[in-house]
Amino acid sequence: MTDTSGSLDVERGAIADGISGFVGVLPKDLNYRIGVMLGHSSKSAHSGVLWHGSNNEVTMDSDKMSLSQIQAHLKSALKTGPGDSYSDGGEENLYSFNQAITTNLADIRSKGFFREDAALAVVFITDENDICYPGTVKDPDNAEGPAYLRDCSGITAANVLAHVKQIQGNRPFILSGIVYTDPATTPKDGENEIGLGIIDLVKLSNGLLADIGKGHFDESLAAIGKLTASKLVLKTEFPLGHSGVDPKSIVVKVDGKIVPFVYQAAINEVQLNPADAGGFNSVVSIYYCATGPAVTVPTIPGMPGTAPKNGPPPTYSPYCSSGKDDDDQGEDHNNQGQNGRNHLGY
Repeated sequence: MTDTSGSLDVERGAIADGISGFVGVLPKDLNYRIGVMLGHSSKSAHSGVLWHGSNNEVTMDSDKMSLSQIQAHLKSALKTGPGDSYSDGGEENLYSFNQAITTNLADIRSKGFFREDAALAVVFITDENDICYPGTVKDPDNAEGPAYLRDCSGITAANVLAHVKQIQGNRPFILSGIVYTDPATTPKDGENEIGLGIIDLVKLSNGLLADIGKGHFDESLAAIGKLTASKLVLKTEFPLGHSGVDPKSIVVKVDGKIVPFVYQAAINEVQLNPADAGGFNSVVSIYYCATGPAVTVPTIPGMPGTAPKNGPPPTYSPYCSSGKDDDDQGEDHNNQGQNGRNHLGY
């Protein structure tokens, strides 16, 4: 998913050259498909669709193409994408991607992408903030304001992530970004900016960020590939079974050992780093106090259900009151069941 402004021409080609780093860490027998989308606005015919300048093979398939062929095809697609003056050159990655996974989903699936039996890895590439990120940014052309008002209603990190979860169901996904992440190292010339909007989405989804200013895109893509491979076999995101969670009360154990985590209150989800998520048949237990009602937690086909169950507060989670709070324990057996996914039991 790429910004098409001219300032990124060199970086887009280098990122395509580094795709071998991503592929090299994936399971050897994996069939993967690659597509390119442009960060275009509602005024562009290229918004939210797969792109290739030749209009052929918009979906690159590892069963039909060698790595070198995919690399050359990807480089061509990334470097030949036209700009879009209605989005200040092509800076509406969030809008375009959201169109792809909602309005244009059926058409893209007919081209062999967004498969209903596959994991999903998305890499956002940009050297500026996303137009759909609200706030004051450098805009000498005065092109971003009209684009924001026209296209960005309802385009937030939380809403885009919800749409990704809707199309992926129980299948793993990873959203990553190659953007400027550090104000101190972001070039001051041109319109180079911190990748706000993309950063928000990636962090909310427990993805991976790489600083475009540091180069070494083969290493960045290899890191993204490793995280993708981990997500194919380990569950690292756990939606909680109750709302009204007291964040201070959360304790997460993997195989009985307390591990670090991130709690995303906006989506009521506990997230682990793959390094902390255990291995085959590891048990992930999540303890917390909540005052809200039970919510629906996705079930996994062929695995036990996810009916909430209440129990006494554990001694190592001292934040539960003796009155209205409910304490839940979620046990997830990593790498158990079809496709290496987990058994959820709240």
